[in-house]
Formats: sequence, C-alpha cells, structure tokens
Amino acid sequence: MSPFGLNNFCGQPWEIGDFAHGNAIFSYRFTVATALLKKSVRPEHFTTEAIHDPATNSFIKKIKFAELTEKGAGVAMKVVMKDGSEYTANSRIARGEIPGNPLSRDELIAKFRGNVAFANRHTKRNADRLLALLGKLEDLGNINDIIRLLVP
Repeated sequence: MSPFGLNNFCGQPWEIGDFAHGNAIFSYRFTVATALLKKSVRPEHFTTEAIHDPATNSFIKKIKFAELTEKGAGVAMKVVMKDGSEYTANSRIARGEIPGNPLSRDELIAKFRGNVAFANRHTKRNADRLLALLGKLEDLGNINDIIRLLVP
C-alpha cells in the first residue's frame, strides 16, 4: 500500500487493547484477515467474540505489508497458499468509495438491510418505510418521519 497507508494508525501492528472494537475497526490487518477468512466484512465481524477469534488472530500474524512506490497505485494484494500457488488483486480506489468506486443502489440497500438486522433495533416494516422515504427524499417537506423511524 502507499506510504501513507502503511504509516497511519490503521497500518499499525495488530493489538487488542482496552477498546477492542476500535482496535479492530481501525486495523487494516484485522479487516484484511476478516475479509479473506469470512469472505466479507460486516458488523458481526466486530463483536468481542469475533475480535478474539483464534483463527483470525492467528491469520493476522501471517499478513505482511509492503510499500507500493507507484504514485496513486492504491493497494495491491498477493495471497500465497500453502501449496505455493499465488493469487493477486489490486485496486486504485476502495470499493464503496464515493466518488470513484461507489456501491450500486442494490448493494447499498443490501448493506442497509444487513446493518438493520444486525442492530436488531428496528422492525423490517419500519426499515422498509425508511427506505421508501429516503427514496423520495427530494420530495419531502421535512424529515420528521425519517427521524421518528430512526429513533426507536
């Protein structure tokens, strides 16, 4: 990754401190290990139990970072399997970044629904009503109905 990425707080060595959730959410090592092991990075991967998962923590120790010297290169990844086979990928702009590489509307809605389900604070009906209101935000006279749905 870029020198900035390597040297900022997210690029620091993995350590679970007093605020484990904060340590995990701001750790490239934790999120990379989670993405590779769990095939996604979702809210349930940042619970206390998930953060202390022995498999994830063991895998983190195998992650090594290196500096990309090409300006604007973004991030590149190489995964070396036990049998020696290698897989590579790179991205100049992270998925979900606006502008540049935004999620589609369907992906945003799926992410919203996943977060609502994980939080377990809103009914599906209210989540659907909220999505409907947000879909016509420009036509609303005020946001009172949205606020009422957001605060259970």
